Amino acid sequence: MTATARGPGSRDDSIPFFVDPPVYVVWMQTEPGFVSYVVDDFFDKPKGTAVLGFLSPIDAYIEALFQVQPGIRFGVSEARHIDKRAFCARDGRLAVALHLAWVAHNGLLLQRPSGRLCGLRRSMGRKPAPAGPARFEVDEESLSELDIAHDLVGLFAWRETSHAVPRWGPERVYAMARQAALSLKTMIRPENLPTDEVQLSYFDPETEQWHFAPALHAMAAGLIHR
Repeated sequence: MTATARGPGSRDDSIPFFVDPPVYVVWMQTEPGFVSYVVDDFFDKPKGTAVLGFLSPIDAYIEALFQVQPGIRFGVSEARHIDKRAFCARDGRLAVALHLAWVAHNGLLLQRPSGRLCGLRRSMGRKPAPAGPARFEVDEESLSELDIAHDLVGLFAWRETSHAVPRWGPERVYAMARQAALSLKTMIRPENLPTDEVQLSYFDPETEQWHFAPALHAMAAGLIHR
């Protein structure tokens, strides 16, 4: 699923979105002068879709490697550099589907029938301020949930790692994402898979390994509901 907007350099001159921490989005050039941004379900009312955002460019590239069709030009950009209209929902709110974790079962990352990886996402929306420039940043509640989820797999320094990775440069980041994608094993998500048989998963670029935690722990922490 995608959302279309002018790109990649088209944006207004007001305060950019998602500056601290930076959020990364996947874009695809579908025709000259236009890009489409990868979206996911937005579960807040009214339900719909929103641009999918990541706090790690490696995760964004992993999403792209499983989502983008062969032959389509794609890339990963910081959300603050794209057209802010991409985050405008039909009801006038600002919306983003924030990636929290990959979803797995018995150490295998789950895929949708389309081949796209399954992920745990947080629907984050807000109404623009009635006056003055609009601001849209990752809220503290979302960051706290990410802290909890990373703690479950033992990645206690994930924030420091997230700050360091972009300094590696795009070529190394993309190479690390390809390595992560090639090293994982996947399966199509079974219908009616019980939540307590699901795992959360993260790729740690420092150890170059995947980490898993039972969803039961995530449920106990309030990240997943039955």
